[in-house]
Amino acid sequence: MLVSLAKNIHNNNDNGFLSFVIYRKLMSYIHIIGRVFMKTVNQRKEIKQSWLDSFHEVMKSHSVTAAANNVSAVPSVVSERIKRLEEALGEKLFERCARNGMKPNDAAEIVDEYYLGCRTLRDYMDTCLQERRDMKRGKICIVLPSVYIDVLMEDVLNEFCLTYPRLNMHIEEINPSPQIITNILEDISQIGIVNNYSQFHSNIRCYARAPIPVCLLVSKSHPLADKRRITFSETMRYPLALPPTSFNVWQMIREAERSSPQKMEWTPSFISNSVSARKQFVITGQGGTLLSTFAARREIETGQLIALEIYHPAFTSVESCLIVRQGRPLSPATNQLLRLIVAKSSIFSRNLS
Repeated sequence: MLVSLAKNIHNNNDNGFLSFVIYRKLMSYIHIIGRVFMKTVNQRKEIKQSWLDSFHEVMKSHSVTAAANNVSAVPSVVSERIKRLEEALGEKLFERCARNGMKPNDAAEIVDEYYLGCRTLRDYMDTCLQERRDMKRGKICIVLPSVYIDVLMEDVLNEFCLTYPRLNMHIEEINPSPQIITNILEDISQIGIVNNYSQFHSNIRCYARAPIPVCLLVSKSHPLADKRRITFSETMRYPLALPPTSFNVWQMIREAERSSPQKMEWTPSFISNSVSARKQFVITGQGGTLLSTFAARREIETGQLIALEIYHPAFTSVESCLIVRQGRPLSPATNQLLRLIVAKSSIFSRNLS
């Protein structure tokens, strides 16, 4: 009864969401019935699937001979399976009548309800797994710094979401690399992008990498605007808009300071974790900011900002890394997205031969 009701609701698409909720609720009841049934069974003897299959065919046809034909066995084998099932359950399931054949009792109806419920759940599982293989089902979580989000959306994710609309995409903006790595290690996210500035955990796999130097971005009116390459000391002579100290760029600044022959006294003129706010600081002519060209490619293309190379390995040797957890099985959709990020995103595709 529960199985029939669940199937009818699942096949009724007049109110998809409501029918799905009710369907899942009924299937949970069937699952509970199955657990209770199997707990009772396990206290006795092991139940073989072949016994249940033969039982169900007898239940449908009321005939051992007809059931034997349906399970590709001889009648004596089916009779033996029914006998063993009854012994394992400690219940008689059929009344053997010369006129009516195998007549099921109320105990048989309970067992058949369990059998049908398991088959329905198996069909549902098979459907869900096939949808996963076809990239019509699943959730992909990506964690990355704010500077990469616009680029990734424009180059890859917008088209990917349109192509696979039934996938659930979750994008989380986190800037400190250690926190991104933690998300990947704890399986909160499947995909991450970090700046390869510190040693990774051994369980992190770098799926792809690309050089992504950090530049000084200035407006046309900036005193250094006519240059294309500057030193670190020149960078620090003018007002800067920087993110909070938890961001990776501060590691680069500290390394450059340690290698500088002279100690420099300076403080940021403007601090914000917003890339847009820092770019606006620069566009209005108040100073410069340290960012990759990807973070301001539109403003650079329109001439609002100019990217100046900082001649210091702390800024020129930075790499962008696309990371996953080593050994984690990834869904077909996640693997497809990884391939597209490498092939189509302007962050990594430049390094393809």
